[in-house]
Amino acid sequence: MNGSRIAARAGVLLVAIGLLAGCGGTEQPTGVGSSAAAATPTPAPAEPPAAAPGAPAVGDGGGPERPPDVSDGDPRCAPAQLEGRMEPGDAGAGHRSATLVVTNTSTNRCTLYGYGGAELYTASGVPIPTRLTRSLEPGPSLVLLLPGSSARKDLRWTVVATGDEPVDEPCQVPASQLRVIPPDETSPFSVIWDLGPVCDGGRLDDSAFYAP
Repeated sequence: MNGSRIAARAGVLLVAIGLLAGCGGTEQPTGVGSSAAAATPTPAPAEPPAAAPGAPAVGDGGGPERPPDVSDGDPRCAPAQLEGRMEPGDAGAGHRSATLVVTNTSTNRCTLYGYGGAELYTASGVPIPTRLTRSLEPGPSLVLLLPGSSARKDLRWTVVATGDEPVDEPCQVPASQLRVIPPDETSPFSVIWDLGPVCDGGRLDDSAFYAP
């Protein structure tokens, strides 16, 4: 009798276990329901496209230029160490050229590597559209400036109106100064500009800084 009761109770227990298993239903896939919404990652914002090689370098020195294998033994030239002047070059066929000469006026040696940045300004400090193309030779090389020594940078531009620029008046607002940003720096020093307007939207073809 006791054996029959034990067997009966075991049968009831097995039935109950089966019912519980049935109530559990099919396991839901991960990510369903409110918990899934909280777990869904927010898409990362798209990164801005990288600047194309040879893109204009205006305002910030053109970004990092000094390669990692250049020694840090001689620090790069800061704006406060430099003074500049424009030396007019040949003119003809609607084009003009000049050389920017920068001199280390400090008591410490420093180096220049690359193109840097530049922007034309009016006498009252209003910026004029300026585009540097980094299209002239020579390319970048390390230039050591001892106190009192100089480096050079060539510039070339057109004085012929381009696109919708006026042909019966200056193509651009007259500039009085060129604010030059040394390579890998973010602030400028000013150079007198008395070389007339720069047409084609202020396009200046330029070389890297080089030793005389």
